[in-house]
Amino acid sequence: MRFFFTNAYQSSKGEDLSSATVRDKLQALITAEDKMKPLSDEALSTMLEAQGISCARRTIAKYRRTLEIGNAHQRKKFS
Repeated sequence: MRFFFTNAYQSSKGEDLSSATVRDKLQALITAEDKMKPLSDEALSTMLEAQGISCARRTIAKYRRTLEIGNAHQRKKFS
């Protein structure tokens, strides 16, 4: 039954956002990051906050695991 109900987020503009939308934005941020200096979960949370989406660092980590994306150290590319 949980599949039919999603967590709702509200942007600073008052728009309702689903957790899938937040995960899509998170994936876009990670795709666009500098692979030599990947963003931490805290930095990703701050960037989402700047876009008007309040999302905790722990939630970012949970969504990363759901998307099967590693942490900043695992995503780092060495020369």
